[in-house]
Amino acid sequence: QQGNFPVPAGGRYSEESIQLWACRPHDKAMSIAPLCGEPNSSLDPRLPFDGVNYEASYGPIYYGLAAAGSSILSNFGLSDLTGARLASVFLYALGAALLLLVAQRMAFSSLAAGGVILAASSTGLALSLGATVTPDSMAFLVTAAVIAAALLSRSWRSAVLATTLVGVVAGLTKPNFILIAVIGSMLLLLRWISLERPTLSWRTARRFLT
Repeated sequence: QQGNFPVPAGGRYSEESIQLWACRPHDKAMSIAPLCGEPNSSLDPRLPFDGVNYEASYGPIYYGLAAAGSSILSNFGLSDLTGARLASVFLYALGAALLLLVAQRMAFSSLAAGGVILAASSTGLALSLGATVTPDSMAFLVTAAVIAAALLSRSWRSAVLATTLVGVVAGLTKPNFILIAVIGSMLLLLRWISLERPTLSWRTARRFLT
């Protein structure tokens, strides 16, 4: 909304970007804390990758959601970075909650389903991704969506259409999310087998999945 865009791949980080990176204590793996408050930090030889952004460009879906959340939160005096990070936290938490609901619909034990989701979402890596401005914060969300689309849709036709839509959205969010579309295809195949062979009950299918 204000004309601020992520640094394009191959572009150099600005002084503002470097100071935001250096002065926040979140990125422990590649900390450049000594550059916090230093003038002309964009020319400092201690910058990783010579100050050039090596990250690949991703689709606009996540960034559009993050920008919308940041725009709303800016009305409460929060910076663009903080607003985008909080938008990531919201997407991460929403995805974990939906994945828990889907797991409860399919699992024999709600307690076991909750334990699996809690274990997956409370690891250090998962929590850091959930608070970082990255499409990875939508991983739980698209995973829950593709499972629900493939197995919880009422009809076979609606399951195929919904799974295809979720797969396209996942691929446009981040290229490696195409693996989620592959999972959706496998679940559709399992559902088709259960339709072709009525003796294969949903209980048997759930056991196969677990």
